[in-house]
Amino acid sequence: MFPVGHVLHDTYRIVRVLGQGGMGSLFEVEHLRLPRRFALKVMAAPAAKSQEFMLRFRREAEILASLDHPNVVTVLDWNIAPAGQPYLVMELLTGENLAQHLQRNGALPPRVAISILAQAVAALEVAHSHGITHRDLKPANIFLCKNGVVPYFTKVLDFGIAKSAQHTSTLVTNHLVLMGTPAYMAPEQARGDIAGVDARADQFSLGLVLYEMLSGRPAFYRRGEPAMNTICRVMTEDPPPLPDVGMNHAIMRALRKQPEERYRSMSE
Repeated sequence: MFPVGHVLHDTYRIVRVLGQGGMGSLFEVEHLRLPRRFALKVMAAPAAKSQEFMLRFRREAEILASLDHPNVVTVLDWNIAPAGQPYLVMELLTGENLAQHLQRNGALPPRVAISILAQAVAALEVAHSHGITHRDLKPANIFLCKNGVVPYFTKVLDFGIAKSAQHTSTLVTNHLVLMGTPAYMAPEQARGDIAGVDARADQFSLGLVLYEMLSGRPAFYRRGEPAMNTICRVMTEDPPPLPDVGMNHAIMRALRKQPEERYRSMSE
């Protein structure tokens, strides 16, 4: 991990740690020649030695750089530190992710949930138009900006395991068959059906996010249970119905087990 005050490539000075995980760290950095601060995401040293994770990291940078949309986090730079760790430089967001917001507040008012949904849909439609499937949509990857242009201004984050027609890699594809988050996977993704995972899988995942925003609880996940139990529920069960009949009908169509039975697009 870089210490506070460390300077990368004579450009980015580490200000503070924003978050840490097994795969890497997120820092707030200041630009030495411009009066601006950014977020810097760096891969942990052990992961940086893996060709697979290096490919994932670089591909995330390329994918995000190709998506110019206000509801997608903006990537401004990509490079490799002298010690060999790759890093991304992104816009610095202020606020919290949707998972944190739900944990603190519970179910959201329908108008708020629909606003967040619509913004996420707008971001994903742009990704899908570029042949990109996110594959890891969940509340933790949806960020609510504190100082956005509208209340609950939404950014879609983390395209690290995205599937892209323009950024293919046999190594990455073969090893990421079951990567994702079980509680928000579409059934075809849980089965490891690589060819069948497309925009409709993202629709399923976002349907689960909307369900959780309205109900205050995950549709399939139960605290403390093994991941395989959750996956079996995703593949074989429907979540308990929501009180609002119309809303429940709309969400349950997005949660159909067969992709061809869902909506034709996110916008629909």
